[in-house]
Amino acid sequence: MKIYIIEKKDNNKRIADFFREQELDFLPVAYSINKELVPHHTQVKTNDVVESYSMTHKLGYRVYVKSLIFLLHYTINELLPKGLFEVSHTISKGIYCSFKNGLAITESQVLMIKSRMKELIKQNIFLEVNDIPREEAIEILKKLHGKNEKWQFGDKFPEVLPIYTLGNYSDYFYGPLVESTSLLESFDLHYFMPGFVIRFARRNNPEKLFAFKELPKFFDVLEESNKFTDILDITAINSINEKIING
Repeated sequence: MKIYIIEKKDNNKRIADFFREQELDFLPVAYSINKELVPHHTQVKTNDVVESYSMTHKLGYRVYVKSLIFLLHYTINELLPKGLFEVSHTISKGIYCSFKNGLAITESQVLMIKSRMKELIKQNIFLEVNDIPREEAIEILKKLHGKNEKWQFGDKFPEVLPIYTLGNYSDYFYGPLVESTSLLESFDLHYFMPGFVIRFARRNNPEKLFAFKELPKFFDVLEESNKFTDILDITAINSINEKIING
């Protein structure tokens, strides 16, 4: 974590560009202005207190997790567009993923998804973010998710929503994402019929992943009670982050 106060000469710079000009001993994945996490395209103003965070910081790790799931959504939308993909629940420090329409994914398909994600990460693709007016954002999300997204915000639906775009895929992801796919190198996909588990890097040692331990009895209980289809809609991704980060 590194803290700066913005001087007049840096007024209106993108926060990611400002930190690129600083001498940091870590690779930032997230940024805040006056203690509030912001997207990487946000402009700084004179006297703003700005901070950047690595993956080892709690806030940076949350952004890493969300960004990997965004990339996973993009990849599945590209390779398996007919599947109603969802993240379901945490398991063994990862997240179990499946398809609502009963599509049972194969191990070869999981390897295909992982390979494509690795390609996108190596390509160092910039995640475009645009501030979209409320009504336009609602229409984008309705087309993507097939439902009115106002429900998750209630009366507090913001006037402007940051929509992230990668290729032809756009979505709102409940908080800032990383600036580039290259920051998401550490992950794995583990086939776990009828879906798979996305495994994450350890927060205190990002070069190593959490070990995967199968918990078949726990999984069976969830499946039999039919809870895993609705335990975690993507709108609740923040609570998944808490479970992963805090154990």
